[in-house]
Amino acid sequence: GTPVVVSGVKCYGLLIFPDDYSGDAGNLTYTWEEMQSLGIAFLPASGCNYLSAEDGTRKYGRYWAADAFDGDLACNISFGPNGVCSYNAFPMKAGYAVRLVKDAK
Repeated sequence: GTPVVVSGVKCYGLLIFPDDYSGDAGNLTYTWEEMQSLGIAFLPASGCNYLSAEDGTRKYGRYWAADAFDGDLACNISFGPNGVCSYNAFPMKAGYAVRLVKDAK
C-alpha cells in the first residue's frame, strides 16, 4: 500500500477514486469527510490468516471480492507497495478482510 494521510494519521492503504473524479489524484491527504463527499473509497492495509506473521500486514491489503470461484476457493484482490495485484482465487481459510458496500443511489 501507499502511505496515505487520513484525518491527520499516516497509514497504508489503497485509495479508489470514482470514474468521474476530476481532482488531483496525486493528493494523498484527506479527511474522512472529504473522501465521502468526493466519492473516494479507502481500503486500509490488512493481514490474513493464511501467511506467516511476517506477511506485511502494515503495507499489504487483502480483500475478498463478491464473486465465488469453486469449492473452497473464493475470488480476491490484493495490493502492496508495488501496486494492485491481479484478481484471483485463493482458499477461503485465508481469512481476508471483507469490505461492506452498498449500491450507489
